[in-house]
Amino acid sequence: MKKFLPIFLFLVIVIPVLITPVTVSAATNVYDNDWVGWQAAVGGTYITEDFSDATLNPGVSVISDNGYVIGGLWWDRVDDGDWGDYGTTTWTFASPIYAWGGTFDAYNPGGPGGSIKVTYIDGTSVEVGTIPNTTQGTFWGFVSDEPFIQVHLEDPALVPYACETYEMDNMVYSLAQGVQITLLPPPDGNTFWIEALPEPTMPKIVAKAELVGIAPTPPLTVTEFVWKAKIQYTDHGRNDSETFGPRSMLGETWTSWTPDFKNIIMGGEMDIEVSVNIVGKLYQDKISFHIRGREPGKDIVKNTLGKLILQVICYKESYPKWHQFDDSGLPIFGPPSGFGLMQLDPPSSSVQIWSWLANVQEGRSRWQEKVAMSKTYEKRIRKANSDQKVNNLSREQEERQAAYLYRGGCWVGGEFQYYYIWNRTSKQWEVNPNAEPTSVTYADDAMNIREAVSLGNPPEGW
Repeated sequence: MKKFLPIFLFLVIVIPVLITPVTVSAATNVYDNDWVGWQAAVGGTYITEDFSDATLNPGVSVISDNGYVIGGLWWDRVDDGDWGDYGTTTWTFASPIYAWGGTFDAYNPGGPGGSIKVTYIDGTSVEVGTIPNTTQGTFWGFVSDEPFIQVHLEDPALVPYACETYEMDNMVYSLAQGVQITLLPPPDGNTFWIEALPEPTMPKIVAKAELVGIAPTPPLTVTEFVWKAKIQYTDHGRNDSETFGPRSMLGETWTSWTPDFKNIIMGGEMDIEVSVNIVGKLYQDKISFHIRGREPGKDIVKNTLGKLILQVICYKESYPKWHQFDDSGLPIFGPPSGFGLMQLDPPSSSVQIWSWLANVQEGRSRWQEKVAMSKTYEKRIRKANSDQKVNNLSREQEERQAAYLYRGGCWVGGEFQYYYIWNRTSKQWEVNPNAEPTSVTYADDAMNIREAVSLGNPPEGW
């Protein structure tokens, strides 16, 4: 095997997404028998596949009709079909590259043939040039001003009834110039998790920026990195978003950034972006991932709710029982606008969608509002019937009416209808015949569950 000068390797076991500077037009420079010139053009930063075995470098793959690795070389035949079997070869790179080449011998294996046409592909095909059939163990390569992910080799059909058999050693390529973000720690299947205990906590995410393929590498002490992040949640008609940053500063410490979520608890889809300006060129990268929520467990939820009637309301509202999130970590939703354990309909903030604790606390607060609403109603009835002694609602009646109000209630003739009305004839509280039927059923069922649990006969899933 022919060995070239020392190379530089980049190994990143994370999720890379590379964006390079926008160019006005694509241009390529071909380096035929000019290894030194190609090296200089890539700043000495490249990766070599030396074909020492059949296992290619990570991120490199090939589809070839005739080619294979043998004896430390790549042996291949390209043919347009007029000589024998049709054959082409396509090299694919997981991360975009901007330069490619190798040491070719197109003359000796089988004699000079039809030469090799080289095209690079990144959405569209761009013809680069032709490796001559007279090439004998010399370097041929090219450098482009736009990134690409494939190099295609074929017979240019310059010579009738001819193919080209060739050998290639030390295939070299250089990653596209730019800045690349990696995440530490790597997400769990592209997902970070809001931890539930001891209280909801956003994940700690470290984003690291690495300059790739830029030569000479500028001093980081005078390089400005600008970071920003955004979380969005748009399911079920929501349009929630939170932005973090931009944060900008010079220096090597700013190659890493941890978004400060402050007191925000929110999941959904998150993007982190970084940009860096180097000698008038703006390089950018963005990485996207999910943020989902974990469950606290029903015992924690029950202890947090406290009162049995509140536990009953949570049991009735949540489905699956005692769950804030579904199996994928997305918030439980119930039409028309309910979210989470207490089915807040609607929630007053996105935090109540993604924090089980905020959801439960808001549900408890809304319950207390319903109890207060019921007491205010009692006072109004008592004042309207001042000539009679209007009894206080019992604890059981008060909780039943509050459960009715939690479900919704209704308006009839411009007046809100409560579960109970005062009967002046019987001088007692009675079920309101105009009360909303579904809410009445909800309240009655809640009180039946409350009694069953008190008697040690809880419903399934309690």
